[in-house]
Parts: sequence; C-alpha cells; structure tokens
Amino acid sequence: MTIEDSLEWHNLFVGQYSLGDFQFKGLINVNSMVGLYWKRSKNFAEIGSGTGIAHLENCDFVKSPSSLYAGTSIGDQGAGITLLPAGPFTFLMRNVTYVGSGGAMIQMGQHCGIFGYNFNVPGSGCNVNYILENVVSVCLLVGSHS
Repeated sequence: MTIEDSLEWHNLFVGQYSLGDFQFKGLINVNSMVGLYWKRSKNFAEIGSGTGIAHLENCDFVKSPSSLYAGTSIGDQGAGITLLPAGPFTFLMRNVTYVGSGGAMIQMGQHCGIFGYNFNVPGSGCNVNYILENVVSVCLLVGSHS
C-alpha cells in the first residue's frame, strides 16, 4: 500500500507504531515536531520487492529554525527529525531530503534493545538494515537569507 503526495504541517507526530508492506511516496512534512514516527516494519511481501521498493521515496522533511516546536527537547533535533523502525528487515529510503538547522535528522531503531518491546528478547529489534539512496540534508543557518 502507498500513501502518495501527503502534506503534513505543524503536527506533533506523523506516523504509526507498526506497519508492514507500506510506503510513503511524495510525503512533504513541514515544521512538525517529529516528521515521521515509525516503530516497526518489515520487508515488502510483493514478488520482486528485492528490486527496491522503498519505504520512503521522494520525501521531504523541512523544519524552520523558528518552528512552533523550537525550544522543546525533541523539537530542536534538527531538520524534521524522523524516528525510524527496528526489526529483522531492510528499510530503504530513496530520494529523501532533510532541510533544517542541523542536529540529528534520522534516529534509527525505535525501542531497540528494550526488553518489553522486543518479544522479551533484549536486542531483538536492533538488527534492521538501512539503505539510504540519495538521502541529503540541507542546513539552514539562523539569520541566513539563502
């Protein structure tokens, strides 16, 4: 399943806890505290998924230094922070752009290593592989006019 061309603006969190066989394509997220929250996922089940169906494709995460969430503990984490999933699978990001004032943009492995969240096996959610194809960040400096 694919959600295409979604525009998210000034949300606290965008995303879900557990979602498999699912792709965000053309997602634009502007000035949200967390641009994408995704705790668990899996490899795509479709035949040919090894050819590269991306979980995130052609997505932009943008956060202004003067966004509503600036000054909060997680809101100052940089360019539209994404909290990405963990589990025994490969997570593919293709043509994803982060725009903001620096800091952590991609945080991988939600709840990795937490006993109660990993089927009572510590670390079982930590073995995800991330493939980043054409993932870029653009830093906006405070006071810059460019």
